[in-house]
Amino acid sequence: MGGRGGGEELESLLKSHNPAEEDGRGLKKRVWVETKKLWQIVGPAMFSRLTSYSMLVITQAFAGHLGDLELAAISIVNNVIIGFNLGLLLGMASALETLCGQAFGAKKYHMLGVYMQRSWIVLFFCCLLLLPTYLFTTPVLKFLGQPDDIAELSGVVSLWAIPLHFSFALSFPLQRFLQCQVKNHVTAYSAAVSLVVHFLVCWLFVNGLKLGVVGTMATISISWWVNVFITLAYSVCGGCPLTWTGLSSEAFTGLWEFLKLSASSGVMLCLENWYYRILIIVTGNLQNAQIAVDSLSICMAINGWEMMIPLAFFAGTGATWNNILLKERYFLEDVGNKNITFRIWVRSHALTGFLRSWLDHFRMKPFTVYLLAKLIQNVNRLLTDYTLRLYTNHCSVRVANELGAGNGKGARFATIVSVTQSLIIGLFFGVIIMLFHNQIAWIFSSSEAVLVAVNKLSILLAFTVLLNSIQPVLSAGVAVGSGWQSYVAYINLGCYYCIGLPFGFLMGWVFKFGVMGIWAGMIFGGTAVQTLILCFITLRCDWEKEAQKANARVNKWSSTIK
Repeated sequence: MGGRGGGEELESLLKSHNPAEEDGRGLKKRVWVETKKLWQIVGPAMFSRLTSYSMLVITQAFAGHLGDLELAAISIVNNVIIGFNLGLLLGMASALETLCGQAFGAKKYHMLGVYMQRSWIVLFFCCLLLLPTYLFTTPVLKFLGQPDDIAELSGVVSLWAIPLHFSFALSFPLQRFLQCQVKNHVTAYSAAVSLVVHFLVCWLFVNGLKLGVVGTMATISISWWVNVFITLAYSVCGGCPLTWTGLSSEAFTGLWEFLKLSASSGVMLCLENWYYRILIIVTGNLQNAQIAVDSLSICMAINGWEMMIPLAFFAGTGATWNNILLKERYFLEDVGNKNITFRIWVRSHALTGFLRSWLDHFRMKPFTVYLLAKLIQNVNRLLTDYTLRLYTNHCSVRVANELGAGNGKGARFATIVSVTQSLIIGLFFGVIIMLFHNQIAWIFSSSEAVLVAVNKLSILLAFTVLLNSIQPVLSAGVAVGSGWQSYVAYINLGCYYCIGLPFGFLMGWVFKFGVMGIWAGMIFGGTAVQTLILCFITLRCDWEKEAQKANARVNKWSSTIK
């Protein structure tokens, strides 16, 4: 009896500790824990960026219902003029990522405020130097071959974008100042308030006061300044007592060194950003420019505004690294210096296809294509980038966290969880697009031609969303978190400038596929090749070795700063 009872007890005990079941429960627990860690970073940032992006969606929706010419003008201003300047200012502001991180890690909290003031000064003078691009928009656009009516109206609209232009000088440093202290909730609240103000003012200016397209641009300027005032008030009125000690004369010292660091921070970003701006101008010289100029202009309009979103999170990534990895160590200088010179290379999000037969279905009037391309980009950004790009940089936080802790397996697991969840979101939104392919266009346009065209392109749009759910995580998430920025920067330059751009020109001009060929070259020649290379590198990575390298760098720079 006793033997049988003991045997039964032992058998029951063995069953209750089934290794397979326990491994399954352990895996589920690890996935859940990793997911919570990821979303603790992603949540506030997602809310902030979604609300900020909604401002542009509202503006484009109002402009799209004003008229084709109005939509074309505001798209050109957002894309070419603002987009050109935005890349430079964002890149220069990213110098705060390293400087504030060092100061915070070394517990020199007051220096964060000094660095921010120094950045204000540098960016303000940069804004002054870039001001002629707004003042002489019309002659510049005419010189570049844009239609006269679009150039004239764009010149008027660009003048109303000048207040927005100068708001960048305050806004970008403020964002990094707060992100370095992990105060993302402040930017989230500020973005929410700005969104409400934006919608109300846009309705008042456009529908109430009948200010037209000028009213839409004025609304953007007002909304951005509301955002600036809220974050500024929080920062200087007691919200950051340790890091803001008032205006300081130290802000005027070391400006030249700060300027050089800021300039170097923006080099890679400007190369990527201007690459897409150049494409718009060059495409205007195509023989079949009906589609080329208009569609790319709208695509780049959204793309240019979008640049602030991933870079804001890229800055937040560096700041988060500091707060995570420097609890016991000082700033990982080697990673930080690379981080500020690397930017996610924005991929082509226009729907593409390189068969000539596709073009026959889209022989539309120029302004109709503006509406179509604008709609495609809005939906694509709304459904994918502002969810998936969050995984992009916050994946790097998790990877950097685990590598900094010497946990190579943890970094690998963080990569798997991030890529998997990002892919699931891409699949989800791809299905949404297919289910509501008849309805998504109504948000932005009432043009029947646009509605029909978007319906035909819904399959390609879903494919693009799915592709973009994988590539950003590998490009900026895993690579940045692992400290591979320099390698990925060369990969990006090679894929886009040595493969994507020439292939796009070949498809667009030599084989006469026009704008669709250009975009096909950028996606299949640039993005797809880049994704395959990054997948290969990630799969071949020795994560334990990377963890040892990260630990060695931490020890090196910890002793240096001390």
